[in-house]
Amino acid sequence: MNTRWLIVGGSGMLGHALSSSLVAREKQVWATTGNHLMVVPEVHSVPLDLTGKLDAKDVIKQIEPDAVVYAAGLTDVDKCESNEWLAERLHAGAAGEFAAASRGRCRFLYISSDHLWDGTEPNVSEDDAVHPLNAYARTKVTGERMTLRANPETLVLRTNFFGQGLPWRKSLSDWMTDCLRAGEPLGAFADAYFTPIALPLLTELIIQSVDDNLTGLYHCAGSERISKFEFAILLADRLGLDRTLVFPRYLADAGLKALRPLDMSLSTRKLSTALGRSMPDISESLGVLFPLLRSNIG
Repeated sequence: MNTRWLIVGGSGMLGHALSSSLVAREKQVWATTGNHLMVVPEVHSVPLDLTGKLDAKDVIKQIEPDAVVYAAGLTDVDKCESNEWLAERLHAGAAGEFAAASRGRCRFLYISSDHLWDGTEPNVSEDDAVHPLNAYARTKVTGERMTLRANPETLVLRTNFFGQGLPWRKSLSDWMTDCLRAGEPLGAFADAYFTPIALPLLTELIIQSVDDNLTGLYHCAGSERISKFEFAILLADRLGLDRTLVFPRYLADAGLKALRPLDMSLSTRKLSTALGRSMPDISESLGVLFPLLRSNIG
């Protein structure tokens, strides 16, 4: 099994969650950090500016990991639209360098997105041709292709997760919970669909996928397609908060800078078959996070 892990982009939400899961399994973990620090004390921090010139081979040579997870990225979709060069560097350039440096030395996993299509079809599969609508999606597509070309043994997992955020980065569920807790109206998109998965379940699947030596493209998400509006209602019900605070909004009226696909739902059949297990539905994901969210409400 893989005992030494390097997480590139370790100070993000997924990086922290994955680090915690690995530490709990008594793995040795190194994580690159940029603007923010790593708050998991058992993790070895590796300060690294991914936007500039770097030597990925030297980093891997020094750490000698069994597995590298590339989780770095610019998740602000509108910011990607204004800074496509930065998104390209983070999602593709640096990712390709780490993929190439990992070739023949260790397992390599690239974390991708469910944002890659035009949103006209539900539950897209790995075989469906991508059709990106914005800079975020375009650069993620480039990142997938560059890493797979640089290292044919690359594993790409496309996902959409939610969970407990960080002091400098709130998650979707954090934002919704804060609104509901404060008794404020919560507008959630009724026309935007996705297949979300809770972070603790995602990290478990990441570790299993790497340990099982999967390669190529897989969708790693929840099994249930729901709208953001339905998600907010279910979250309110799970927390015992007032669901009447939730009202429907629509993407066309939001005035967002970047185009968004209306449907980002993913088919997870391929990964379920490969791992021999079903992907969690929304009830299971909310159930895993419920104690964490409830503790934030006090």
